[in-house]
Amino acid sequence: MNLAASTGAAAIGSIGAGGAALILATWFWLGTRKKAKNGLGATPALSLGLIAGTVWMGAGQIWGVPDDLISRVLSSTQKTESLGVVGYGAISIVLVIVAYCLNFKPRAMGYLGIIMATTFSLTGGLWATVTATIADIATGLAS
Repeated sequence: MNLAASTGAAAIGSIGAGGAALILATWFWLGTRKKAKNGLGATPALSLGLIAGTVWMGAGQIWGVPDDLISRVLSSTQKTESLGVVGYGAISIVLVIVAYCLNFKPRAMGYLGIIMATTFSLTGGLWATVTATIADIATGLAS
């Protein structure tokens, strides 16, 4: 038995990777505005940023620019002798501590989530499993 479209596509139409990236960017931008009618709190904004960053990496094209910039900044920490050896795992843990301990506004938390998406992917192991799982779910919904 062959299905022509997934259940999601049959219900709301085709979205595509770029469309999913656009939806998440819109939700992030409007949901973290100070005067948003149904604004996001800090924790949902962090989660949305992590999801959006992961989807943007997969969508490529212009959506991959944040990932490229963050990757370049993070790779520079690998080449700095003054810090000693700082692995991506350490950076991932520091980002989680920052998210847990500091009281950021929703938009700042969302940006932190976007940074986490790239960092977790570069770290590998269980960290990359988080972003890979998000990417798999988003791909399924976007098809």
